[in-house]
Amino acid sequence: MAHPSPPAITERDKDLPLTVHDGQGGKRSLVAGSDGTVRSGGAPAPERIATGGMIDLQANGFAGIDFNSPGITAKQVDTALASMLSCGTTCCLPTLITAPIPQMERLLENLDRAVAASRLGPLMVAGYHLEGPFLSPEEGYRGAHDPAAMSSASIETAKKLMQKASFRPVRMWTVAPEIDGVVELVGHLAGQRVLVALGHTGASASQIAAAVAAGARLSTHLGNALPQLLPKRSNVLIEQLACDQLAASFIADGHHLPAPFLKMGLRSKGIERTVLITDAASPAGPHAPPGNYRFSSFDLVRDESGLVHKPGSTSCAGSSASMADVATHVSRNCGFSLADIVTTARTNPLKLLGESELQQEGAPVNFAEWRQDGDGTWRVVAGHIGRLQATLQ
Repeated sequence: MAHPSPPAITERDKDLPLTVHDGQGGKRSLVAGSDGTVRSGGAPAPERIATGGMIDLQANGFAGIDFNSPGITAKQVDTALASMLSCGTTCCLPTLITAPIPQMERLLENLDRAVAASRLGPLMVAGYHLEGPFLSPEEGYRGAHDPAAMSSASIETAKKLMQKASFRPVRMWTVAPEIDGVVELVGHLAGQRVLVALGHTGASASQIAAAVAAGARLSTHLGNALPQLLPKRSNVLIEQLACDQLAASFIADGHHLPAPFLKMGLRSKGIERTVLITDAASPAGPHAPPGNYRFSSFDLVRDESGLVHKPGSTSCAGSSASMADVATHVSRNCGFSLADIVTTARTNPLKLLGESELQQEGAPVNFAEWRQDGDGTWRVVAGHIGRLQATLQ
């Protein structure tokens, strides 16, 4: 199907004064220079409100592009990233889902090659997120992943797979700790500075504790990939919500999590341990209209409401949301301030990836530009990285 063209990437040819808000409620005047770097000074610019760009730890695709496609090209990577940039995302982890190991090796190698050859990939892709194949094959826990492609884990298998990414590394891996070999793998990955997350799992309290002790630090899209019925007071959801050593990512797109659960999850983890993600798939973003799409090995439908599902099902299978949509949702429905959005959509992902805040004098520009509606809702206007910018509204 034909998709709307992504926004044009333009080069800024003049200085842009910005009032930049941080995650602590502070703000300062900075200039996004025409040379693509940041410098201090300049008059306050209340009409140009900015924050550091948002970081999406889980993006399976965007703007009609599937990161899990075996034939992905540099041009397609740029199409997806241009659309993401217009939505205020300046950094992401393209995500590959469960497939047979040899296939995942080829997919990762092809994706890495396309990212390296693209214009925006070197600027916006920090690495890759592997979601599988060491996940629970059980109904409910497996979600949209293919249980036939799931397997036990080994450090050697993981090493071989990770070696297929030579331009950007694997930065995050979602695993289920009850699967054979996973706890040992967690320790190895943590030692390699890979962010290990728990997801698509029916693990017991002791299995979760073992994974955390080995180095797991995050729960992937907590509240999703769960069966309808769970033990009432002790289950894999409650154990992760209650674990102070685990941060949690939430898909705040208005479809994956009802508002009462989302509020409960956010309150349980607190702003300091919450990460906002999209779980975006190929039908995601403002440049992918309702219709039929391909994702990994199956078909998807984006309906008029924005729900993404497999044909004949009403269960979520990826998301159509951008980080701008997620930010708008938590601003409108959860009372998030702009500082809260910055903390959960930028600061916390940076910390989990072991990165520092880079909005310093002489650093490359890396901003999302915002406006506030009359009802107080925060919305993205544009994304800026280096001299490049893409406008959403």
